[in-house]
Amino acid sequence: MELSKRVVSGLGIGSFVYLLLLLMSSKKIVNSNSIIFVFCISIIIGLATLIFDIDRFSFLTCLVIHYLIVNVVVTLGSFFLMSVENYTELLTSILVIYALSYLVTYIKMRATSRELDSLIKIIQSRDKK
Repeated sequence: MELSKRVVSGLGIGSFVYLLLLLMSSKKIVNSNSIIFVFCISIIIGLATLIFDIDRFSFLTCLVIHYLIVNVVVTLGSFFLMSVENYTELLTSILVIYALSYLVTYIKMRATSRELDSLIKIIQSRDKK
């Protein structure tokens, strides 16, 4: 079950970022290769978040490892499935997309934390009665 949640989360975040980038770019043509590419990359990146479950690594170490995995997967995927003309631009794009994805994930986690905090307060107030 945990793996399926990560896959779905990766697909959701990856799709959101991809659509956001399409909205901001001048390239408006979407083909089946790019959709399959985004789905595959999003699933792999979602599964790569399992690295954050390893307790012996610090959060920063996990973040760096995850970022490197993202770079390798996106670069290899771009090389085999898409035509890349400028790898510096690709790596810059990966950094920007990663930062956007991290921001979306952070906001999502903050919202979940607030929801859990309010539920805890409700439970604690019931226990006091």
